[in-house]
Amino acid sequence: MIITVADIMSAMKDTFRNSGTSEEQLLNDLSNVDLLVIDEIGVQTESKYEKVIINQIVDRRSSSNAQPGC
Repeated sequence: MIITVADIMSAMKDTFRNSGTSEEQLLNDLSNVDLLVIDEIGVQTESKYEKVIINQIVDRRSSSNAQPGC
């Protein structure tokens, strides 16, 4: 899966609007794909929240031995 930071953050914001997907479920989905490529890291000014989310994804993938592909 190839996804941009902006798309990850947009999906996270959708979880706040009762989209049917929780933040935890989205994190799990991104953490469990075979290969995840996160594009455009550092292209825009990152908020503290963005850094936390990206770190959570990378940490979960690292702990499960999945390839982060950043």
